[in-house]
Amino acid sequence: MVLISPSVHGLQRLIDTCRQYAEEFDIIYNETKTQCMSLLPRSLKHIAEPQIFLGSHRLEFVHEFPYLGHIITDDLKDTADIEQRRRKLCAAGNMIARRFAFCHRDVKLLLFRSYCYSIYGCSLWTNYTRETMRRITVVHNDILRRLTNTPRYHSATQMFIESHLDNLKIIVRRTMSSLVTRVRNSSNSLIQSILRSEARRKSKLWERWENEAFVP
Repeated sequence: MVLISPSVHGLQRLIDTCRQYAEEFDIIYNETKTQCMSLLPRSLKHIAEPQIFLGSHRLEFVHEFPYLGHIITDDLKDTADIEQRRRKLCAAGNMIARRFAFCHRDVKLLLFRSYCYSIYGCSLWTNYTRETMRRITVVHNDILRRLTNTPRYHSATQMFIESHLDNLKIIVRRTMSSLVTRVRNSSNSLIQSILRSEARRKSKLWERWENEAFVP
């Protein structure tokens, strides 16, 4: 569960309301796992952390927090989440290369599709550096190079074409397109109200979808 408030007082009231509800219906909140994060501009980062309590327990403020598999940071950058995906890609690639080294090429390509096509949360990446994206792209390319014994001097684009596989850029674009389609076709009234509001036009996420997924 996520509680969002523009003020410290408002957040404390929301937490108190949840605590009262929990007491009434015999629900127990894990105090050690309940954490807070302040999203402040850089000019206000020096401000001391406020005191927020869940009952008598003071909640800890953190700089990053994993939520539904996506790492959220207090600077709203996606670098930490991309780096996590890069490490998981490395682990998957090493596992395939080690355990299936003597398998047929077609088997390796099938395993590549199974383990290296699913980049969870990549459709939400909007705030990152070119170097961060370059690092995960290199890992994605190197996995296929290793599985197909493709030399370094061989073009990565040509390698993917010859293997009839999608590179990372195409995978991200298709994931974005799929998410946009589900959002636009959603029957949820809250989602539809956001799509019709000014928030959509000001959203950096929607701007990226329009630029890379060609969303009308």
